[in-house]
Amino acid sequence: MRYLNISHNIRVLLREGTKWEFTGILSTGDDDEKSRKWYPYIKRFILAFPTIIICLFLKQGFNKDFIGYVMAALAIFIGLFTNLIIVLYQRFALLPKEGDPLVKSNKDALNNTKIKNFIRQFTFVTGKNLLIATIVIVLISLYLLFDSLEIFNPLNFTCINSLKDFNKENLENFLKVFFVATTRITIIYLLIDFCLLLLYVLGALFAFLKGEYKQ
Repeated sequence: MRYLNISHNIRVLLREGTKWEFTGILSTGDDDEKSRKWYPYIKRFILAFPTIIICLFLKQGFNKDFIGYVMAALAIFIGLFTNLIIVLYQRFALLPKEGDPLVKSNKDALNNTKIKNFIRQFTFVTGKNLLIATIVIVLISLYLLFDSLEIFNPLNFTCINSLKDFNKENLENFLKVFFVATTRITIIYLLIDFCLLLLYVLGALFAFLKGEYKQ
């Protein structure tokens, strides 16, 4: 049953990460949520174009140097940002709660809400990115298990003309093409999404700090 909890927790993380990805730290609530309904689908549609283009040019698979660089960068990201999330939670726990006498004015309440929402946004969007990084590492590891697939070019194969041409060899080729194409597309899509989310989080962080420094 614990594995069911893992699945539930991942769904919650993805849902909250996507929600806060398109939510401002001073969001007005339900109206904003309705207007953001289609944002994730628009984003996926846009990301599909560079993913397909890169896959078409990536005929011989991923370069081993590139794979090593990506794996190292993702591992560093996971370690660094996991610690940062823990630090932010400790900061969140120290913030005044609703109705706390320390919140003496509307300005204090607004500032307190802004800080809390920023920590929520950073935590969930970064958490989603940590999950993406982990998935990419797992997919690349599976990809490296089969050395022959690293230089496998799916574009070298064509569809059979009739059922008479269907045989064991064609079935094996189809499975290879499907596995390689799906894996490469997924890895590239997730890497692009990872970079966008990382830039988004860093941009949100410095925009928040800029606002705080002006006070």
